[in-house]
Amino acid sequence: MPTQTPALTSLLLAVTLILMTGAGPAQTSSRGAGLQYEPLLSADAPWPDDGRDTLLTFVHLSDPHVGRRSDAESFAIAIEAIERLNPQPAFVVITGDLTESFRDAEVLYLKHLVDRFTLPVLLVPGNHDVGFDPTPDSIAKWNAAFPEFETPYQRDFGPVRIVAMDAQLYNARRANTEVNQEAKRQWRAMTTMVREAKRERRRTIMAYHIPIVPNFFRQRVSGSWRTADMKRMRSLLSTHKVEATLTGHL
Repeated sequence: MPTQTPALTSLLLAVTLILMTGAGPAQTSSRGAGLQYEPLLSADAPWPDDGRDTLLTFVHLSDPHVGRRSDAESFAIAIEAIERLNPQPAFVVITGDLTESFRDAEVLYLKHLVDRFTLPVLLVPGNHDVGFDPTPDSIAKWNAAFPEFETPYQRDFGPVRIVAMDAQLYNARRANTEVNQEAKRQWRAMTTMVREAKRERRRTIMAYHIPIVPNFFRQRVSGSWRTADMKRMRSLLSTHKVEATLTGHL
């Protein structure tokens, strides 16, 4: 029988291209119509004047669910495909549900797969990693497994700043009050990162797992953000000219 390649069932794979030049008129698009912040298609963002190409590419992955065999196989195939890209992307960001249940064996295998990347990789927790209802213990377990990705955090690539956060702290299903102060602390820190990026004239992209509004027909508002947090997140995106958000929750 011929070998069958597992389908990319729940794994989101996107190669994103950002064209940025330091001169010339701004480009507009009907796809940006009605937005309260400058769309990513704008071509007038600052870019270091050091002779490098003005084409920045990166890969966005989400929901590899390592621990489910077919999804882990799909993730491994995606890694191989990304490593063959020419030119190579600047970085890879994976927006949550990295594992199925964040058991030790799953985390170990996830690290084994991620180590196959030769590119910088950014990891963001999802509800399968820290829970829909995060606890101090689940947050501490994430931080112990990935101290370099303790949320919120930021990474700069040229003029682009990626700000990553733990969206589970603000989703509608959270009932644990023990993490209220942690949610407030992380929000303040994240807001400071976004505000400083705007002051430095960086192009800001945010990465988190659960989108602020349902993103497909099976997802209900009850599985998204709390209404109050949804509103203040939309305000933050608009006020500080965040150009894009990278999410998952497939």
